[in-house]
Amino acid sequence: MSMHISGNTATLACLEMARRLAPPQAVIHVGAGHGHGTLHQWQRWPVAHARVIDADDARLQWLRTPTAAQPEGATPPDWQALAAVVADHDGEVDFHHASNPAEDGLLSVGALLGLWPNLRALPHSTQPARRLDTLLAQHPLPGALGDSPAAPDAHPTWLIIDCLPALRILQGAPRTLATVGVVCLRAVLDPARLDDPAASLAASTEFLAEHGFRCVHLGETNHPAVGEALFLRDEAPALQAERSALQQQLAQLTRTIDQLTQTRDEHARLATDRAAQLDALTQAKAATAQVAADRQAQLDALTKENAALIAEHATLTTQKAQLTQALQAAEQASAQALVARDAEAQARKEAAAALDAAAQANTALTAERDTALQAKADALAARDAEVKAKTEALAARDAEAKAKSEALSARDALQKQIAELTAARDEQARLATERATQLDALNKAKADADKLAADRQVELDTLTTERDAALKAKADALAARDAEAKAKSEALSARDALQKQIAELTAARDQAQQNAKQTQQRLDASLKQIEELQNDALETQHRQQLLQEELVKAEAQIELIKDLLLREPGL
Repeated sequence: MSMHISGNTATLACLEMARRLAPPQAVIHVGAGHGHGTLHQWQRWPVAHARVIDADDARLQWLRTPTAAQPEGATPPDWQALAAVVADHDGEVDFHHASNPAEDGLLSVGALLGLWPNLRALPHSTQPARRLDTLLAQHPLPGALGDSPAAPDAHPTWLIIDCLPALRILQGAPRTLATVGVVCLRAVLDPARLDDPAASLAASTEFLAEHGFRCVHLGETNHPAVGEALFLRDEAPALQAERSALQQQLAQLTRTIDQLTQTRDEHARLATDRAAQLDALTQAKAATAQVAADRQAQLDALTKENAALIAEHATLTTQKAQLTQALQAAEQASAQALVARDAEAQARKEAAAALDAAAQANTALTAERDTALQAKADALAARDAEVKAKTEALAARDAEAKAKSEALSARDALQKQIAELTAARDEQARLATERATQLDALNKAKADADKLAADRQVELDTLTTERDAALKAKADALAARDAEAKAKSEALSARDALQKQIAELTAARDQAQQNAKQTQQRLDASLKQIEELQNDALETQHRQQLLQEELVKAEAQIELIKDLLLREPGL
């Protein structure tokens, strides 16, 4: 070993310094024996929990007596004495007994002869052994078993192995080592002096280095080849790894914050765009509502106008029916007038025939008068007879004149009646023409009204279609507005969640930076204390060097005296 071996005083000082660095709340002491020695210094400290282990239960009586060492002014602590053989596996092991009970253990007496040449072997026994993890699982320390190493102040448990071989005990305690901050052990400094390499300091140092421990002190014992080593958890790699992890986490958090910031800005931009779109949609909705209101007013006006047109159409239909009835009556009267005219014409024809007959009769009478005058001229002689005949002829003439006068009067009456009938016929024809003109005008007005109604119906259908489209557009605008409002609300919620997450990540980053800073400060303090401890050890080195040499010489002389005494007869 390149580390200098210090005396008991330096060992006690290092233990005290280690106590200040990592105050033990629990101590696991394997091979405690009778409770004496440098490594029992912890009994003077305020240790709340202890598991004191030894293969011989009788050697643990000191812990069960009322006079057991306890911290001054403290309540009785949780110190338990456990009689057990501790090894690297659970099961039966060979337990070796020697003439010096302090050397009983897993190492055979033959393996110890390089240290103690005069040691004698006693009959060994087979005893049940347990790993330290198994034993502590049965007798747990409150809060002592963790899952991962941390800073020294997070490991308030000390492990003390005060027997040989320490490596086999350490190999059976990987879980316990994860919760331990300080390891003290007894080991052989010179492997050449011992047949079992598991008892060497080099083997224990290599094993503990793999678990994050570093040897900070090596103290002397009652044998120059056996030393007491103090190991502290080397936090530098862990802190460096933690620092690297924190830096990576910080970088990741920074990238996450940047991404979240970009996302927040993008969401803010989207929210602004959505708000602008929502305003535009609101304005479009207002315009659409105004257009819909205008279209509704127009529709109402057109509905009223259509109702008026329908009423006018109904009135015109009624008038048309009335005119149709009047026309039918006029046509019937015209037909009757035509019948009367035909009757009058027939009567006139008959009167003309009667007039012709009267004219013929008059002609006949004239012929008769001429014949009578001729007869009067011929028959002047018979004047009386002729006068009488003349008188009778005059009477007949008078009657004929009267008949002629009556025929003329009848003819005049017939002519007057024919004129009246002709005037009536002309009047009826004029009325029929006027009624036909009115009927044509009414038919044209009806056609115009029907066309206007059809146009109004088309316009009404168009307005209805436009109103339905406007209502649908209004509904779509309302749905779009609701969707935009919902999207805006979701965007605001996402923005708030992102801001909250950013705040949490920022707080976590600040806390991680603070933890890293505190860890670095603690590491610097620990390194400084270790450096001071090493300086103290180096300062005592020169003072103890001569004393150490004298002690080595004295021990060699004692060993020589022992050998001489053991060789004397009777001893």
